[in-house]
Amino acid sequence: MWEFTSKILPFNDKAHDIQLALSICKGERPEIIENTPQCYIDLMKKCWDEDPLKRPSSKEILNIIESWIFRPENKKIEDINEELKSNIMEFINAPIEHNNLIVESHPKACYTSHLFDFTSKELNEILEGSQRFLELKQKYQSSQNELQNIQMELVNLQQNSTLQKDEFAKKVSTLQIQITNLQSEKQALNSKLTEQLKQNSQLNLEKNNLQEELKSQQNQFKNQLNQFQIGYKQIEEENLKLEKIAETYYQNSQNELVNLQQRNSQTEEEILKLESELFDLQQRNFKFDQNNQNLKQRNFEFEQNNQNLRLNLAKQIKEFAERENILQIQIIDLQNEKQNLTGNLTNLTEQLEQNKLTNQQVQDQISQLKQEETKLQEKLAQTEANIQELKSHKESLIKQKEQLEVNYEQIKQERIRLQNRISDLLQDQKLTTELKAKLEEEISQLEQKLIVEEQIKMQLTQALQIKENRINELEQRLINLDQERIKKLQDKRKELSEIEKELLNKLTSGKNTKEIHKEKEAKQKEMNELQQELLRTSTSYNVNRKNQVFKQVNNFLKVKGRFLTLREEAIKKLQNCCNNLESSINKERNTIGSIRDIKISKLTDKYTKEFQSILVKYNDEFLELNKNYCFLKKIVQENKELEVSPKIENILNLNSFNLDKYKIFKFATNSQEGTRIQLNSNMMKEDINSLRKNLNELKLELNQEKKVLKNLATV
Repeated sequence: MWEFTSKILPFNDKAHDIQLALSICKGERPEIIENTPQCYIDLMKKCWDEDPLKRPSSKEILNIIESWIFRPENKKIEDINEELKSNIMEFINAPIEHNNLIVESHPKACYTSHLFDFTSKELNEILEGSQRFLELKQKYQSSQNELQNIQMELVNLQQNSTLQKDEFAKKVSTLQIQITNLQSEKQALNSKLTEQLKQNSQLNLEKNNLQEELKSQQNQFKNQLNQFQIGYKQIEEENLKLEKIAETYYQNSQNELVNLQQRNSQTEEEILKLESELFDLQQRNFKFDQNNQNLKQRNFEFEQNNQNLRLNLAKQIKEFAERENILQIQIIDLQNEKQNLTGNLTNLTEQLEQNKLTNQQVQDQISQLKQEETKLQEKLAQTEANIQELKSHKESLIKQKEQLEVNYEQIKQERIRLQNRISDLLQDQKLTTELKAKLEEEISQLEQKLIVEEQIKMQLTQALQIKENRINELEQRLINLDQERIKKLQDKRKELSEIEKELLNKLTSGKNTKEIHKEKEAKQKEMNELQQELLRTSTSYNVNRKNQVFKQVNNFLKVKGRFLTLREEAIKKLQNCCNNLESSINKERNTIGSIRDIKISKLTDKYTKEFQSILVKYNDEFLELNKNYCFLKKIVQENKELEVSPKIENILNLNSFNLDKYKIFKFATNSQEGTRIQLNSNMMKEDINSLRKNLNELKLELNQEKKVLKNLATV
């Protein structure tokens, strides 16, 4: 057959010796001529099968070629199946070309039957080894293909049965709906007929006719139901037949698996491709080594920066501890002074001046602590930026690792397939394993550094939280001290007013008026000073309370802003997950139908799990927002007599604050919390769009709140 397409005898340019016989036993065949019809190639490859029992006979070949050229007897063109039609058209439309291959015949080429010396032990061992290898390879490939075919057939059968059941259920439901509609129509007609009976007795005949028609329709529909039930039983019988057909098809598929052995002839072509790919891999490895050196230099710089940051942070923590001790001593002194103030009402004016000084010192210390807080926040931002850089660096390394793993798997598979012929691949495999090990070590080091950086970040945030709590406590103590001082001043004012009343009574009684006038003037002067002091303390008290309220408002807005940035980050990750699902599904579109469905199902399961894990991870972020909201509402209610408190309450809608606006599963409706549903890309897009819409609304609301509160703070 090959000679018919090439006009040349097979293996004309090679010596017909033991080596050629061995190579033919191992699967070497003549190169197929270009523009040969595919149906002719398939038939020729069947004739080249290693197993003689699987080769078609000359009579079978003659019948196949005759079916391509001549129309079968007693058969119309419409009765010919599509496969045979395509083979006939391919054979007819094959280009008629003159093969200009001029190959000089080898001097040892011989086309007469003669025997070789196959008695040597080495030759027999080689043949036995090659046969064993081929048998093992065939068994492995056949077992894998059998499993895949069985799975695919089972999936197809299940799908067909479920579709048929669904169609039958739909038909039954539609018939039931029609029956119920007819029954309702019957009732309506009965009511109308009863009304018409009062008007005209002749309509009774029409009513009876209509009832008879309805009964006939009901009988017809009942008959249709019975027919559909019979059809359902027939479908079940067809399913049993299909299962039997599947078993027979499985037996036939085992016979067809033999055709897969023809791929051995293509291994030599793949060797050349693999050699070129090896050269490309060597170039990639060289570039990768250069990138590794650059990454090591960057890692060394990062380590130096982190060590410097840790030293500075340790020094600052020590300074903060010393300042905390000083503040605690000062707080103890203030408490002692408070006790002395309660015991000594006569020395109130002197102690008030001392309290002023201590308050000024505390305020100075608070301002210093605030400055230190801002510095710590800046350092925190720097560390967060470093962590983000390390994370991005880690992600790039992981991507490189994954790419190397893919290359490693490809090389490994090609090595198994080609075996002893591609010995150079072993060196490349060692190189890739070494590079993989290096990358894994670097990734583990980076992960440890990330853990250390996150621990430092946690320590800094804890230290910042402690400082903020201390500042809040000091501010609250200032407010409490001002409140106590106001009460004492008010009590003093009451005492002075009572003394003035007593002096007025003395003046009216006519006692020593000069001394009483002097005493009255002194008390009046003391009363004026007390009034001024009371005014100053009340203003400072109100200012401190107002600052406390605005500080908590700013904290609430910061937490809200952080929440929205995290929500934006979550949306980006969800979008990447959706894009990865679409791209991976598009890659699998070119595969065979049932295998493609299985792969697409696995991919959707994988990315559904990733999508829902992202949603669960970012769902708990609203708890911190709720905590800040409760604390802000408490402070606003405690200071509700302030002028700004009701305004803040209205601006932030504290009384009608809806926490559901910030829950992620309220908008990702396709991904229910606590359940796992298989999501396609369209469902993912719907959830992402609803979350993005909610994010834009919350951003607009936050910007408007910031703008209004800024104007309120400047007033």
